Amino acid sequence: MLFAIDAGNTNTTFAILAEPGMVRHKWRLQNNALRTEDEYAGVLLPLITEASLERSDFKGFLLCSVVPGVNQILKNFIQRYFNETLYVIGEKDVDLPVTSLVDRKEAVGDDRLVNFVGANRRFKESLLVVDFGTATTFDFIDENGNHLGGCIAPGASVTAHALSEAGALLPKLPLSKPEQVIGTWTIPQMQSGVFWGYVGLFEGLIQRLLDEFMTTRGLTKRPRVIATGGLSSLFKDVTDVFDGIFPDLILEGLWHVYTGMNAQKE
Repeated sequence: MLFAIDAGNTNTTFAILAEPGMVRHKWRLQNNALRTEDEYAGVLLPLITEASLERSDFKGFLLCSVVPGVNQILKNFIQRYFNETLYVIGEKDVDLPVTSLVDRKEAVGDDRLVNFVGANRRFKESLLVVDFGTATTFDFIDENGNHLGGCIAPGASVTAHALSEAGALLPKLPLSKPEQVIGTWTIPQMQSGVFWGYVGLFEGLIQRLLDEFMTTRGLTKRPRVIATGGLSSLFKDVTDVFDGIFPDLILEGLWHVYTGMNAQKE
């Protein structure tokens, strides 16, 4: 089994994956740059025991991180408590089977590249991958999984937070789907404006992206549009712009990178 870690800007996800990339267990911790390896152990080791797993069950440890400050702590945690090496996407000995073909490919986050690996393994075709996280990214990939470009928008939670921060009398609210669009007082009106306003944002962007992509490339068949990321399931039943929603695409990508590493060693 693979012990996969996805360190994002808001949360870090720890997942146990088994053949053929199935997520057996998943735990999420809010990011804290000051958390030590012992604190990770205090939280995660009891969860691993509760899941009827032994530390010896894990044959590989792989991290995808957009928060470089936590990488060494996580390496120390794996080394100290599992006596194993934590491999990190973007470092030596970890090759990705996809690349970015944009002007400054070094600026494309490793999390997006790993998403492309997962997406390409599911669909060997041209795709528009929409990732709902701290930011919402819209990326075209070709049939080989290579990155062709796209755009980045503020994430839905960031939008909700910005609204409450900008108004002294506006409360902080969790992002949620309101029962109706027309609110009758401040809180449901805020929830509606953020949620349905965000739906309008990504629906409009997706249409513009597809129009431009197909026109500039002379295409008659539109790329498949798929969604992923921690917030993707929130929009499952409110729009028809997605051909599929796969919240754990990055974990699937980590599995395929891991199996590729093993194949190279054999």
